[in-house]
Amino acid sequence: MVSDCGIGATASPGNVGRVGAYVDESCRERPPGGFVLAAVVVPAVRAPHVRRQLRRHLRPGGTRFHWHDEGSEQRRTFLAELVGLGLPSLVAVAAPIDPRRQERARGKCLERLLLELTELGTRDVLLESRQERRDVHDRKAIAAAQQRGGHTLRTCATPSVGPTKNRCSG
Repeated sequence: MVSDCGIGATASPGNVGRVGAYVDESCRERPPGGFVLAAVVVPAVRAPHVRRQLRRHLRPGGTRFHWHDEGSEQRRTFLAELVGLGLPSLVAVAAPIDPRRQERARGKCLERLLLELTELGTRDVLLESRQERRDVHDRKAIAAAQQRGGHTLRTCATPSVGPTKNRCSG
């Protein structure tokens, strides 16, 4: 969890109205190809409860849920819990895409998703880091969305593996 981004913080007078979004991606390279970025919007006051509920469904000893690593039953269970929490969610899709243009598709999806999240009153957005060379593309898409939308979203990249330092913009 990224504490310096404020997502998931315990409710306090400074963040009672704060809203954060957690974003993840999926890409299909086989024709016709497609790129999906999905976000779940979580008000800060609900974040501790949401985290507790979702952690109940982690595998024994697990520290996080990752779609790619889970089996079909685990995925269905996790999604049912998430749906049951009644949280707003958004999805941005680019399809069809040329697999060689995956970064462009992600950038366009990210830009659109950030604009929509701003409309929902989201202040903080959490993305998983994809290695520095790919994170550069995300930062460009974030800057483009900020210029177009005039918003002040704070975005944070969490390390994909290991306890490396979080990178934030905004």
